[in-house]
Amino acid sequence: MQVGSERPTTRSIPADSILDPTLPSTASISSSQKPTGSSPGTHRYRTFASTTYLDDGLLAFTQSTASACHIAIPHLASIIAVIAVIAVIAVIAVIAVTPGNMSQLSAGTRAPQDSEDIDSDGDLRVVVLSRQDTPQPSFAAFRVCSRALKRASSVFRSRLADEPLSGHQQIVLEETDPRAMGCLLRLMHSTQVLLRPYSQFDPSFVSRLYDLVVVADKYDCISLLRPFAAS
Repeated sequence: MQVGSERPTTRSIPADSILDPTLPSTASISSSQKPTGSSPGTHRYRTFASTTYLDDGLLAFTQSTASACHIAIPHLASIIAVIAVIAVIAVIAVIAVTPGNMSQLSAGTRAPQDSEDIDSDGDLRVVVLSRQDTPQPSFAAFRVCSRALKRASSVFRSRLADEPLSGHQQIVLEETDPRAMGCLLRLMHSTQVLLRPYSQFDPSFVSRLYDLVVVADKYDCISLLRPFAAS
């Protein structure tokens, strides 16, 4: 016998079986050792179609892998259950902190996010509330001249027709973009110098221009934008 050429010890397994660790450690397994009956726990090996040979090392690896799988599967189920519980808690937390309907917000309950005196001697305070379905609902307040609004918009002219203005009058405009409305109010007061220019390459340029056109159409003063459209 040549040194180093010795083959590892193998076990010959029947053509329709795979070895189970509870079988005797003999060189081969005869057909007389096959268990009889089909009750659970009596089978020592499972049926396969072809003859299989496993050495001791591969057999031990197979056995340890099977044991690890039996241990890992219950732990995996527990981890999935914990992740599901955390996800449900996160959804509940998001729903709990969602702001309420801003249309019910009184302008005097808290300071507006943006306040501007477009006309420091104005007799009207306009509070603008954004839509609720916007990513960041907001509101703003503007001091304006009621006569300027009436001249520029038939909507304001109709709304302010029968309201006596005492210098403390306030109206609330709901579902209106505050930024776009502020721009429109400045145009109504011919204070374009207060408008901040935006580059056409600004990613927000198109969306802000769209919001301005929507607000101008809503309050029937689209004519204020025609000089700028022509240029």
